[in-house]
Amino acid sequence: MEKVRMTVRLVPKLNQYVQNIAKECGKSKNSIIVDACWEFIEKIKKENKFNVESEE
Repeated sequence: MEKVRMTVRLVPKLNQYVQNIAKECGKSKNSIIVDACWEFIEKIKKENKFNVESEE
């Protein structure tokens, strides 16, 4: 899998929420956001919406 560089901007309230979760879990904000994206992708695959196919 190729690495892609991207920038995500969060509204202040969401930023604070992600920071709090990161502190509780001992992870970085980036790690929390990436994990959430993967969870979303897996959910979409299960629902088979948008015909998302695995690149694996």
